[in-house]
Amino acid sequence: MNETAGDAHPQIGLELMWSTLPVTPRHRVIDSDMGVNNMTALPLPDGRTLLALSGTDGIELWDPETAELVAATPATHARENWELIPVRLTNGRTVLVASGVDGVRFWDPGTCLPIDPPLLAFAGDSVPLDAITMSLAAVTLPDGRVRLATGGHDGVVQLWDLDTGDRAGPPVHVHAGTIHGLTAVSSAAGSLFVSAGNDDGVRLWDPETGIQAGPTLEPGSRTQALGAVTLPDGRVALGIAGRDLRLWDPRTRTVIRLLVPGYCYAMCAVPLSGGRAGLAVETQSGLCLWDLSTCEQVGPVVRHDATRMAALPLADGRTLLAAGGDGSGIVRLWDPADFETPVLPPPDATSVHAVAAVPTRDGRTLLAVATGDLSLSTKRVVHLCDPATGAPVGPPLSGLGDDLRVLTAVPSPDGRTLLAVGCRSGDNSMVQMWDLDTGTEAGPLATRFSSDLRSLTSMPAGDGRTALVTAGIRGAQRWDALTGKAIGPMLPLIQPVQSVVPLTLPDGRAGLAAGANNGVHLWDPETGDPLVSPLIETTDPVWALAALPQADGPTLLITGSSRELSIWQPSGDLLTTLPVEWSVSDLCVVGADQLAVAFQYGVALFRLTT
Repeated sequence: MNETAGDAHPQIGLELMWSTLPVTPRHRVIDSDMGVNNMTALPLPDGRTLLALSGTDGIELWDPETAELVAATPATHARENWELIPVRLTNGRTVLVASGVDGVRFWDPGTCLPIDPPLLAFAGDSVPLDAITMSLAAVTLPDGRVRLATGGHDGVVQLWDLDTGDRAGPPVHVHAGTIHGLTAVSSAAGSLFVSAGNDDGVRLWDPETGIQAGPTLEPGSRTQALGAVTLPDGRVALGIAGRDLRLWDPRTRTVIRLLVPGYCYAMCAVPLSGGRAGLAVETQSGLCLWDLSTCEQVGPVVRHDATRMAALPLADGRTLLAAGGDGSGIVRLWDPADFETPVLPPPDATSVHAVAAVPTRDGRTLLAVATGDLSLSTKRVVHLCDPATGAPVGPPLSGLGDDLRVLTAVPSPDGRTLLAVGCRSGDNSMVQMWDLDTGTEAGPLATRFSSDLRSLTSMPAGDGRTALVTAGIRGAQRWDALTGKAIGPMLPLIQPVQSVVPLTLPDGRAGLAAGANNGVHLWDPETGDPLVSPLIETTDPVWALAALPQADGPTLLITGSSRELSIWQPSGDLLTTLPVEWSVSDLCVVGADQLAVAFQYGVALFRLTT
């Protein structure tokens, strides 16, 4: 794969317009080689913000705008770290403080190396369980000094003066059992440390004296997450997540509001559009956003396990939400604005197989969506919808074959547009032609053949005729769309293909682009000879393929795989990649600059941006 930036289209991208998916598929994925235990935002002096991860091999720093690794702990210093927080010292230097198997250390964010001496060190290979520090929090005192709190398996909170590295008072035994949550709540009235332990109590502490401030809060269950939340009226609340998520007033020790019913495991304050205050929450159902102005959920639920989150302000004013830390190396970066993208009711089906753009007599273009439950033949239908809104247009087409797989539009000599539907029927594959004006089958089957049908498209065949091109394991075959007769020999493609599209080359020749297991190959549709093989090289199979003509440049190729959508120049240069949550099953171009994408559980429409 040629991963050059594509100078002709340096800012090309895909903007999501609408979706029937349970969540918008637009996000970036960080795939770390280590198991991630925690994460935090790391502000840099130049105004950028990096994502700092702690895990099984030390610390890693990632650029949230590119999802690229910036720095990592060298293997010679690799050790497991758990909690991780950034701290700005009184000398203006920002360091990372991490708790790990060998104690509590400062880390240089520029090199990802530990800074000696450690704040708290363990000697030898065997560390007593009670001595392990699991939780960290820091506040800046009114005089500018920085105070750190550590808590571990022994239920003890220890305060530290980070300017001297000395303990700021004796250890205080505050919880029965492990302290698994520490945070700081700061407001105009001052700062407090907050701790949560296995005894289900939540305690607030004076960061200067270490004395408990007021009675213990009793949320009624083990606390899974703590966090400071700024409310729309300017008050700073304490969020406590457990069997539900409640917002507490840290001064009066009273509940302000029950925000999220049901078990919650992680939370993070993030801004919403219009400057509204929002809160990202991981629940039993998944990740969701809540508007703190209305105390209502915003958008759908993301089915994604996340035990840790971090808000990452970007230079362009946006804030991304990092979510992960479930023991794997996968961290997803979400734009909270995506949760507010219109989400339409999904078609009455369990899966989506194919999409096709269908021109009509009145000049409109409709989007045909093939859906179906493979165990119920009555559920296999084709829905027609308005691509501008996703709204249905007319009743669905039903009475289709047993295993509906592929679609394509076929212009008729009398001005109609027929819809070719590829299905399996018993041991054979077949193509049916449907008249969209009447919603009925248009004459006999176009063709019936013994092959594994994986792709169906149409292309000019000369003399005003239209050819259907079917492709599968055995190769590709052209057929007369009206008579069903084969045109020429079967094209013996080298690899089984998943998708084929016609493509006009820069020199005017007609080609047939085929998505295969290792990329995209280009063939002569008349002879079956390879023109360029491979045209594009990929590491994942290309499940779907679309060609997008450009008024001021060459036709672009768009590929869909199990993990991403990619836009390519015909030279094979990669222009941009969009990670997706679900495997792409089909693609089609709608109009001049839109792309419909069929995923396993829904359809999304994107607009090409430059």
